[in-house]
Amino acid sequence: MGLLEGGMREPMQVEGIRVACFDFAGGGLPVEAVDEIRLFVPLGKQDGFDAVSEPPGRERQESLVQWPEVWIVPPGSPCGIECRSTARVALMALDPQFCERTARAAGSDAVEVVDTFVAYDSFLRGSASVVGAAYRIGRPPDAAYLSSMARGLAEHVVARYGRPAKRARCGGLSPERVERAVRMIEENISTPIHVDEIAAELGLSPFHFARMFKQSTGYSPHFFLTLKRMDRAKELLAGTTLPLAEVAHRLGYSTQAHFTGVFRAYSGTTPRAYRVRYSPDAGIR
Repeated sequence: MGLLEGGMREPMQVEGIRVACFDFAGGGLPVEAVDEIRLFVPLGKQDGFDAVSEPPGRERQESLVQWPEVWIVPPGSPCGIECRSTARVALMALDPQFCERTARAAGSDAVEVVDTFVAYDSFLRGSASVVGAAYRIGRPPDAAYLSSMARGLAEHVVARYGRPAKRARCGGLSPERVERAVRMIEENISTPIHVDEIAAELGLSPFHFARMFKQSTGYSPHFFLTLKRMDRAKELLAGTTLPLAEVAHRLGYSTQAHFTGVFRAYSGTTPRAYRVRYSPDAGIR
């Protein structure tokens, strides 16, 4: 199996997944936005690359991804990679609609991957290792194996890295009530707030409010609050040198350990590791 432009070995594709293996000697892949969930995996202990992101309206971001880490890129995100030296990198690209169908067939709520993650994920790394080994011996995975891999990867990725899919819904809260509820949640990111309080402000029972809020947004009130706290956490970790305990306090968590557990569950990495990766001044306390 010969090398194509950019050091890429000829890709293989079946329904739901496209896989490729890159042998870089410097260079990389250009920044582009594609309608796939891209999983980039360094294959060897000496392999790594600079993950490059160019979010619309924001500055270019670069961060180092090294084995055993993996980089999960959601569809539509302008991203690319740069290699400073030689590196072997596997790419497994999933069709988002295939992932949603697979999740539904498995009995899960429909979810979508909308965030970028750098994570330690042995399942993804194991799948990529199989792909890399197959290319190394010149026998890329066959269609039957890739189809099975696609289903397993889809279930894993949406379960671990997905958020509830947003859909047009019948019923639910009026736009004005949604706006008031969201404003209350955002204003209380750093303090405990109960569903009862938001429901009372809107003149609804707690049960009725929670059900209608999820109909309107795709999220439960508690899940939505947690997502907002995690977004704020990322801002504080990357943009300040506040001690981690203070970040936890500002987000309403009573202990740093509780905050760390929630952040890792939602972001795929620890607050400390996130700050090292994304803060221009990674002074950690």
